[in-house]
Amino acid sequence: MADNNPSAAHLNRAAGASAPTNGTQKPNGAIVPPHLRSQKASSTTSSIPPHRRVKPSSSSVATQHPHHTSANGSVSFGRVDWPGTDRRSVSAKRPETKASVSPANNPLVTDGNVDTPETNLIFQKAAVARPPTPPLSPRTTEAHVSSAVQHLSIADSPWKPQPIADLADLPPAITSKIPPPKNTTSFSGDFLRNHLCGAVWGPGLNFVPPPQTSILPDRVYYTVDPTHDPHLPRAPGQHGAKLVPFFNVNPEDSPDFDLPDGYDSTSNVPMFVLRVVPGPDGRPRKRYVYYGHYTQSRWSDKLDHDRMEQCVPAGVREYWAEELSASGRPAWVTDELKKHFFPAPAYRGALPAVAEDEGGSVADGDMTAREEKVLRDVKRYVEALRVWRKDADMKTNLIKKDFILTAFHQADADEPKALRLWWEYLECVDWCADFYGTLVTLQSRYPSYA
Repeated sequence: MADNNPSAAHLNRAAGASAPTNGTQKPNGAIVPPHLRSQKASSTTSSIPPHRRVKPSSSSVATQHPHHTSANGSVSFGRVDWPGTDRRSVSAKRPETKASVSPANNPLVTDGNVDTPETNLIFQKAAVARPPTPPLSPRTTEAHVSSAVQHLSIADSPWKPQPIADLADLPPAITSKIPPPKNTTSFSGDFLRNHLCGAVWGPGLNFVPPPQTSILPDRVYYTVDPTHDPHLPRAPGQHGAKLVPFFNVNPEDSPDFDLPDGYDSTSNVPMFVLRVVPGPDGRPRKRYVYYGHYTQSRWSDKLDHDRMEQCVPAGVREYWAEELSASGRPAWVTDELKKHFFPAPAYRGALPAVAEDEGGSVADGDMTAREEKVLRDVKRYVEALRVWRKDADMKTNLIKKDFILTAFHQADADEPKALRLWWEYLECVDWCADFYGTLVTLQSRYPSYA
């Protein structure tokens, strides 16, 4: 064992040839504790505490390692690699000794950690070797921002609402009929209004009420502007989505029109998107481009607060705040605003009951009193509705743009209620070459529409 331990052999030679390899023995037979042994035979009797010792040569420090010393051999405090060591975990304890130690070198209880060149090396090594806790997530390092908020423009945004992203593209048999942009004929707004006719029924939706004639089999068509709808289809034949604050009743559900059975205002509807196209003189101008026939194959979803902030540009919120607060807004929009922000009080009175002899739960003798109570409660509710309608109409008429903008930012549990937009999903189901050709022919007959 001694031959394989250089530190022990060196100690034996310093202490004398007769000294055992497992300790140093004085001439009188007293064993010197390991922490009081000197490294040189000529050292003085006063021992230097371990934390004050410094190796005379840096080369020996680099080769020394705790595992290379025997249990009772000499100990030298060199650079030690302790992976994961934290400077806060370095013990402040000192070796205890019963031998006489100089007061100047005696460690105090209040000394704490002693910063020596050796301990500083330990701290530096620990700071480099310790890995971050917890390790960085790949998602954090690779994608700091959701892709949903990186681009919001219709021209360069790859993001789509999930139901639209899940839709399959049109087959090549349909897309092959779509002409390239430079060969596509655009249409003026006046031409569409004069030949397709109709009036605005809902946001972006035009309806031709009977008995007015129409060349459209379902009497509806879209005219939309990507400036206010940034998630519309990016090109003809593609899918997209509209943003709407409220929905008007569908024409087929309105009692004002006698539409045929099977009529559907949400299926196979032609869409015209307002785009900037070059005019005959080469100057840019805004015209409508036929994008295809679209179907709402999924019911609408309401945006939450995060989507309102991330996916609805400020200009779109400003646009809808102006539209909803305009004095000339449609009557159905005013009614929707009133129902949303100032809902009618709920009826909490008694309800009509059924007597026991007719299978009900009210005794025959109590029916008269019950009916009188129901009548009184209904009268009170009607009076409450009258007061509510007067108050709600006044408040609705006083709605301003700032009120709508504030409602867009309100929390769902706030009062007055928050206002959110809805997704109206549009799936392209066809691009009708015959329909497009008919419109091109009709427009070419009138030079004023060119």
